[in-house]
Amino acid sequence: MKRFSSPGHAAGYISKRTVLYIVVLLMIVYSVFPFYWMTVSAFKDRQEIFAAEPTYYPQRFTLNNFKNLVTKTNALNWFRNSLIVTSFSVVVSTAIASAGAYALTRFRMRGRTAVGNLILFVYMFPPIMIGIPLFFIMNRLGLLDTHYGLIIAYIAQVLPYTLWLLRAFFQAIPIDIEEAARIDGASRLQTIIRVVFPLAFPGIVATSVFSAMVCWNEYVYAFLFLSTEWKKTIPTGLRHFTTSHGVLWEYIFSLSVLAAIPLVIFFLTMQKRLIETMAGGVKG
Repeated sequence: MKRFSSPGHAAGYISKRTVLYIVVLLMIVYSVFPFYWMTVSAFKDRQEIFAAEPTYYPQRFTLNNFKNLVTKTNALNWFRNSLIVTSFSVVVSTAIASAGAYALTRFRMRGRTAVGNLILFVYMFPPIMIGIPLFFIMNRLGLLDTHYGLIIAYIAQVLPYTLWLLRAFFQAIPIDIEEAARIDGASRLQTIIRVVFPLAFPGIVATSVFSAMVCWNEYVYAFLFLSTEWKKTIPTGLRHFTTSHGVLWEYIFSLSVLAAIPLVIFFLTMQKRLIETMAGGVKG
């Protein structure tokens, strides 16, 4: 015997789906609109940015904001410094976290569970609490106002979370796979490089993306440790456009757009590699 849904039931189902789509659409607009406004405002002149009636696209498209940003400010130096500091911090922190996560999940030692929980507990402290003692340590070591000191601070900031996150990925890899490789004659180092790391690659990609976002956008440590103008990074450079005479929004929008490009490229590149790796693992 066939069951037919009543028109009222169908209408209620459709209305629920419609409400769900509207809510999702509003969330997307709420998330994307600030980035859209920043981007279109970067191509407006100063008069249009401060116009009483806002415009949702440039009425007079201009590239002068980017030209003036490059020629009249230290934006290129800030951009280069952010690239250098972020790249070194991501590579070093990911390498240390990978080695530490493997050790915590494969080597039998007393208190390894407590160590793993303590690592996450350290991450709960706000950056400024760690920044103050780090400031005195960097001062004693002569690393203040250097990129080396800032890289060390960034590694100290992102390492607890990346290590804790990678530990979960390494725990998900069966030990039987390593033992099979060892039986076939592979050394431990060969097993780690050829077996374990390829399987953990999605986790390594995820942690590297997280580290890059944190280091690229970090402000507190860069403000504490760097004082020379040409050594500063993009977040600390942006504050120079807030002066006693007003806010230079055209420069802020332009530099923000330029600062978003490397993160977008890095995320899209890593996303492609992550999908390829996961697809390969499913096929295997």
